[in-house]
Amino acid sequence: RIRGYEAEASYRLADVISFSANYVYTNPVDELTGEKIYTIPQKEAKGILTLYPEKNIYLTLEGRSVENYVKPGEPKWRYSVVDAKIAEKFGKGGEVYVAVNNVFERKYEVVRGYPMPSQEIRGGVSFPF
Repeated sequence: RIRGYEAEASYRLADVISFSANYVYTNPVDELTGEKIYTIPQKEAKGILTLYPEKNIYLTLEGRSVENYVKPGEPKWRYSVVDAKIAEKFGKGGEVYVAVNNVFERKYEVVRGYPMPSQEIRGGVSFPF
C-alpha cells in the first residue's frame, strides 16, 4: 500500500518563459509485513524551467532531487540530477528533439546497486497518431 501526497504549481512568467515545481511524498508499506518498501522514493522535488525562443521551439531544463527510504543502519540515499531538452514542434503535436539526461554527469542510482549512466544523449522524432 502506498499513501502520500503530491503538489504542483506552474506559472507562465512571460510569453517566452514558464516555470513549474512539483513535490511528492510517499509512504509505501508492505501490508503483509508492515515494513517499508525500500525501492520507492520517500521524497522527490522537481523544478522545470521552459524557454520559448521562437513560436515552435522550446528548451526545457528539469532538475530533480530524490531522497529514498533506507533500512536501519544503511547510509542516506539521495541524489540530484539535471536534464535538458530542446525541441521543435511541427504539424499537430509532432516534434523533433535532442535531450541530455544527467547534464552535469552526476553519479547516482535510482535502484540501489545499479548506477545510472554518467550522461545520456538522445534524439528523435515523435508524433501522435
